[in-house]
Amino acid sequence: IINAIFKYKWINLLIIVSTVALGLFYYYLKHPVYESTATIEIKTNPQENRADFFGNAIGRAHGTETEIDILKSEFLLNKTLHTIDRNVVYYKKSKLKTTILYDDTPFRLSNITIKDKKVFKKTFIIKYIDKNSFELSYKNSFLAELINFLPDEIKPKSLKISKKAIYKYGERIDLEYCSIVIEKTGLYKNAEYSFELNKYEDIIKNIKENLSIKPASFKSSVLRITYKDKIAKRAKDFLNTYIQNYLLYNKRNMIETNDKTLGFINQQLDLVSGKLDHSENSLQGYKKSHNITDLETQKKEIVVKLSHFQEQLKNAQVELNVVENIYQNVSKGNFNSVSSVSKAYPVLGTMLQKLEDLKLDKEIKLATFTENHPDVISLTSGINNI
Repeated sequence: IINAIFKYKWINLLIIVSTVALGLFYYYLKHPVYESTATIEIKTNPQENRADFFGNAIGRAHGTETEIDILKSEFLLNKTLHTIDRNVVYYKKSKLKTTILYDDTPFRLSNITIKDKKVFKKTFIIKYIDKNSFELSYKNSFLAELINFLPDEIKPKSLKISKKAIYKYGERIDLEYCSIVIEKTGLYKNAEYSFELNKYEDIIKNIKENLSIKPASFKSSVLRITYKDKIAKRAKDFLNTYIQNYLLYNKRNMIETNDKTLGFINQQLDLVSGKLDHSENSLQGYKKSHNITDLETQKKEIVVKLSHFQEQLKNAQVELNVVENIYQNVSKGNFNSVSSVSKAYPVLGTMLQKLEDLKLDKEIKLATFTENHPDVISLTSGINNI
């Protein structure tokens, strides 16, 4: 084997060098694929799915799977494509390598009107003329190139336009397949520039093939979103815009859900309030028809009367104690101790004054007469009666 290797060493060396050269050439021409990743935490309530009365009433969905479906919806993709231009692909060819451009393209298309679907994937070439004008041409297939040599009278309609033409930046260019406006946005470099128009369906298909949305782990509420693109900045811009649109949608959906919940609660409150008003009116009508007084009012009246009676009873008890005290002092002949209450009881004051007068008259009579004298006996009887 070693002898064979040395025998054909130049052939083997040529094969090795050719293989390495082809590999390096392939690597030079191959577009690298960049990957942009983002994570989103989906907040869910474990008890919400079981007994979310309001959520079920207004038709609110739950779960990580639902959020994944929302993220994969064409609604979000379409909204993102309004910001990230994917309708036109710009190329720059320098030497043997063709590079896809994004922000650094020296021109940009606008006001695109598609007339014929044949325009998709057709390559248009732009050649710099001066700062105000450029040459626009397009690449045909081999068969189209052969047909292009035919006279214009018998040439197919789709190829009757001029293959090359000079236009000015900012003017409307009306072609057979489409109508476009090309604006100058930067400086041209020593390279060949071209562009292609993409079909919307193909753009959506390509994005879905390069977009991955999966839970970060088994039963995880964190979603890992990955997007692959041949342009690193476009991958980053797309994913950032995509996430922002999702968060904005989520916020608007939350506001709408809260409004629906609030509307449902207000509707139920109005319904319950109406039923309560009806029940109260029915109750008042029943009371009125059966002469039933309001129990609450009646209770308040009874409480007031009972309080009044208790106050009267307390005052009567005080007066009774005073009267008993007066009686005991009078029985003992202690009239001075009861003289202090004579103002509160005028009748008692009058009686005490009359008693003092009778006692004084009796003492005067006893100074002259005996106990058996009729005047003394009369005065004694009057004192006893008092």
